[in-house]
Amino acid sequence: MKKTLKGAIKSWTIRANALFAIIVSSLPIAQDQLPAIKPYLGQQVFYYLSAVVVISNILLRFKTNKGLDEK
Repeated sequence: MKKTLKGAIKSWTIRANALFAIIVSSLPIAQDQLPAIKPYLGQQVFYYLSAVVVISNILLRFKTNKGLDEK
C-alpha cells in the first residue's frame, strides 16, 4: 500500500486529474466572485473542460507504462 501511495504521487495521470478537479470545482466560485469574467464563462465552459479532461486522460494513459506500485 505504501508503494502504491508513493507511486501515486509520481503519477502524471493522478496529478493532472487532481488539477482538473481543482479547476472544475473552482469555476462556479470564480463566476460568482469575478463578474468581469462572467460573460466569458458560459455553459459551454464545462463541456469544453470535460473534453479537455477526457483527451488529456487518454494521452496520459498512452504515456503510462508502469503500475503505481512500480514507480
